[in-house]
Amino acid sequence: MGIWDAVRPLLLACTATTVRTVVPAADSGRHLRAVALFNLYVDGEQVHFPSLAAVVEPVTSRPAGDLYDADWNPADWPDDDIDYQTSELTAAIAEGEAVMATASASDFAHHERNLRAMLVRTAKQLRDELVGLPGVSPDLVVMFYDHDCADLENLVRRAVGAAAFRSLFPSQDADARERARIDALPLPQRIPFLLSRLGEFDGAINSEEAFERLRAIGGDAVPALVAQLSQDDYQWSVPKLLAHIGDTRAEVIDALRECARRGDGRTSDALALLGDGDWLHARLPDPAAARGLCCPYLSWQDYANPEAPLDYGRLSALLDHSPPVAELAEAHLAPGRSLRELRREDIAVAIAGTEHPHAVIRRHATSLLADSRFRDRRVTSALRARLDDEDPAVRHLARLGTGSPPQRTY
Repeated sequence: MGIWDAVRPLLLACTATTVRTVVPAADSGRHLRAVALFNLYVDGEQVHFPSLAAVVEPVTSRPAGDLYDADWNPADWPDDDIDYQTSELTAAIAEGEAVMATASASDFAHHERNLRAMLVRTAKQLRDELVGLPGVSPDLVVMFYDHDCADLENLVRRAVGAAAFRSLFPSQDADARERARIDALPLPQRIPFLLSRLGEFDGAINSEEAFERLRAIGGDAVPALVAQLSQDDYQWSVPKLLAHIGDTRAEVIDALRECARRGDGRTSDALALLGDGDWLHARLPDPAAARGLCCPYLSWQDYANPEAPLDYGRLSALLDHSPPVAELAEAHLAPGRSLRELRREDIAVAIAGTEHPHAVIRRHATSLLADSRFRDRRVTSALRARLDDEDPAVRHLARLGTGSPPQRTY
């Protein structure tokens, strides 16, 4: 039984009761046209349950037939923040959130998928509860609308049903059928097509979707990606894809190195994420090499290889190389940059990093601990120890992590 299964009946009861209060009278010439659970917030450490929105409109009104039009964006609806949570529901949600707050990265992702599936099921059941009531449209749409989720269209389709989705959103339905056609092609046909879509932002499969499909194909796409590197106008996402796929065979590394030798610094980032740090270090003080060696400490690492252990040895060597290189590294890892996620297995390394001689490493480690969901005694003690650090940025980050008042001097 998932952690969100106990929440679903409470959520259904609360939303059904609340929505009934906004249903207009049967003879008003208006009806309840749509209901949405939306604005689910999940950031890898915490969860905030979605808002509830509803649309009551004249019976004669017809919404736009595009899922991405304002007519279908719950944030643009007049009633976009309807209070529906009871104390019992709030307590049940808090129990689920507490489990996710201490879960490993893989368990967190599992719970997140189950949460979205639960919200889709709730939307379907909520429609069943409401359709047939006076003042409710017979074509009522009830959906879980997660605008930040790449799978938005599928979530809405699952909530409203395939036939209703096809009728309501013909453009998105046609795109979905085209994507299904492409996904069914044999790899020798599919891979070149997806490569042709990199850098394109129209059509059923845009650049981001092509990227994700090529990444999912994995090793079978690598020869074609490597061949792209020999072209002068290859897309910037090609080396990034190779890093995400994680193929470290000699032909991949050699092709990326050759691009770096030709002056294309984008491949240095991929080389660092593929573990070619020694070769990059030998190219210092090349700025592209310095930037690449910083990548494993940034959020790039989470997408390319989230299981890679945190290791400050390479960064320490980078900072020791020369003052100009250290200055470059400090700029690339400045506070405010999007850093990699802290894994439970790396807590001890991060704690040790808070005591490193280099302020850049102390900042990075303190920031990881301050922003993480881990709050055991070791983490708290390490952050408190940095409250008097000689570096003002470290002190500021430690205060954020411990909840201490900020200093005006920072």
